[in-house]
Amino acid sequence: MPAKEKVTGASLHLLFTPLKCLFFILKHTHGMTVSVNNKLLELSDDSTVSTALQTVGINSFNGVAIAVNNRIVKKEEWDAHKLKPKDVIVLIRASQGG
Repeated sequence: MPAKEKVTGASLHLLFTPLKCLFFILKHTHGMTVSVNNKLLELSDDSTVSTALQTVGINSFNGVAIAVNNRIVKKEEWDAHKLKPKDVIVLIRASQGG
């Protein structure tokens, strides 16, 4: 049976240093969470509607309509419309069919 190691101040410091780093990173990481069609999406603090669309993989904006917090955002405003934490985005795409 192995002998128990004595816990010293130095070994505790080595244990808690990575945890301190993790908490520091989490505390000082900038970003926000928004909802896009009921799915959570992590974005940077300076994100716009266009940024959110590109993040979810939409690069062609033809046939796309966007509402943020139940208000339509005109396509001309997508580049300038800044998002806020907890914004609710509804993305509607027109599709062909019959």
